Amino acid sequence: MVYQWDAGGAEPDQVVADFFGRLASDDPQPVDAFAERLFRDAADNVAELDAIIARHSAERWQPSRIEPVVRHLLRLALAELRGGETPPAIVINETLEIGKRYDGDASTRFMNGILNGFVEASDPDDAASGQSGTQNEC
Repeated sequence: MVYQWDAGGAEPDQVVADFFGRLASDDPQPVDAFAERLFRDAADNVAELDAIIARHSAERWQPSRIEPVVRHLLRLALAELRGGETPPAIVINETLEIGKRYDGDASTRFMNGILNGFVEASDPDDAASGQSGTQNEC
């Protein structure tokens, strides 16, 4: 949904309707609400999420310089991390695994650095005790 929204320029409500309309499920799953909530958070807060990406990238890269798949994965992961429902290590690991699938190994260290940097900056107590994120570079 994030890629469709960013590339196509449609309003979030239209993207959600198109996405779930194609699934044509009469029995909405809990994952549907979760996916929609993450998408809407990413779409509604794109400027703030992009600022986080730029702040935590080693070279202060602007998100427009980042491959679209990687940029969208980072936006969704940051939205999920900010929501606090899923442990950071799980969010980061899943993001890296999806990144490897769609962008190869090249972006995993980049994404790992940004996401771990965000987690450490968000909760310094966890960072000091080694509880934040993951050291996995997949």
